[in-house]
Amino acid sequence: MSLNGWYRAAIYICAFLSVCFFVVLFFSIRCEPDDMITALKFRTQSFSQIIYNDYYSNLFRPAALISFFSVGYSANPYLYPYNILSLFLFISSVFVFSTYKLIVEIFNLNLPSLKEKTTLVCISILFFTSLYFLTTNRIEIFGWMSAFITHFMPVAFIVFSAWIIIKKTNSKLDYLWLTISTFLIGGSAEHITPSVLLAIAPLVFSIKLKNKKLLYFTVVLICVYLISVITPGTLYRINTTNEYISSHSSSQIVSPVNFIQLFFQPYKIIGVLLLFVSWMVFTKTINPQYSFTIRWRYFFLPIITSLIITLAVAGFVYKSFSETRLLFMVDFALFIAINVFALKFASKLKGIRFLLSGLTIAPTFILLFFCFRHIPRLRYFANQHDETVSYLKQQPSNQVITISAFPDSDLTNQALMYSDPDNEENQLFCRFYNIKAKVSVKN
Repeated sequence: MSLNGWYRAAIYICAFLSVCFFVVLFFSIRCEPDDMITALKFRTQSFSQIIYNDYYSNLFRPAALISFFSVGYSANPYLYPYNILSLFLFISSVFVFSTYKLIVEIFNLNLPSLKEKTTLVCISILFFTSLYFLTTNRIEIFGWMSAFITHFMPVAFIVFSAWIIIKKTNSKLDYLWLTISTFLIGGSAEHITPSVLLAIAPLVFSIKLKNKKLLYFTVVLICVYLISVITPGTLYRINTTNEYISSHSSSQIVSPVNFIQLFFQPYKIIGVLLLFVSWMVFTKTINPQYSFTIRWRYFFLPIITSLIITLAVAGFVYKSFSETRLLFMVDFALFIAINVFALKFASKLKGIRFLLSGLTIAPTFILLFFCFRHIPRLRYFANQHDETVSYLKQQPSNQVITISAFPDSDLTNQALMYSDPDNEENQLFCRFYNIKAKVSVKN
């Protein structure tokens, strides 16, 4: 096997390990209180009722209706792990597919062989994996359905929209895809759309409004965003959030040093390593030809604007910087900037054979160790959780059943249960899983 063949083999192995890990991770996710409330709404209300109530007393997020496909259309909790897995894999596939198409379009690639296409697919999967490791709060973004829908899904469709906008061939469906994308992006977490709009504003004016698809995307995104946030429910939710924060103690990240440390976690090194390896193997095996100039200001602007908007939302709405899932948009902006940085230096480093070999072998062993460590823990948590729920469903009604504890979750969020069987979250848990008994948890 040639040297390039070994590089490809390593990339294939890394991509395979990544797919195995994410399938197990996504299948091990169990519903949180927010997901349970959404599921119970779908059981008792029609779509029109849910939209009406959200408009007046909740966040009017069109993207939240995506929950229907995981916890809405079926009232059988046993199906939820499969539904959540399917939803997560679909949205993740949109990101991988869009990344693949975006790279082909940017570099004007012609990939005649299956080997080259497979290599680029694997590299696109590793981009997704690198974003996972670069994320400040992976457990909430990738281990919680509500946060995944309102934070990661818009990012996946931002990449998809970027491909639609820049691709050279036009289709009658392009504007339909952009409309769907703006619907999902504009109805996501409130700080995401302003970050996107401020990031693309210089592009809109620099091309002198010549790109009709970019202009259409911008205008429709503004309209969807305004519909989403200028509702009675938004103000109501802000007030209730402030009341909740005032009555509950929360960990406040007030020190600038502690806040900066969030962006220098050890796992982020793995994300950076994966990006460098991916681009080095890409330039070595596919050997793209490109002559475009990198304008760094276009990549630092999203980081700065998304950080300012995130801090503003955290400070004025949540009164705390402990809601680290808000930083995902900043993580994504950093992800883009690091990609550009890695691409710039990958072509210069690919000729250093020992460096490329070392950097290619390293992520293979890292991902192998990561899967070996976490896949058994995820499966243990999911199995024990399901066995506990099955046991509780068999207990007679109106009796208090005390259990020692739920299994410790790994890389996922878990619904908290308390010793008081009449606690609101305990009762919510029982209604969600159709448990007739009352449940008390010691720990």
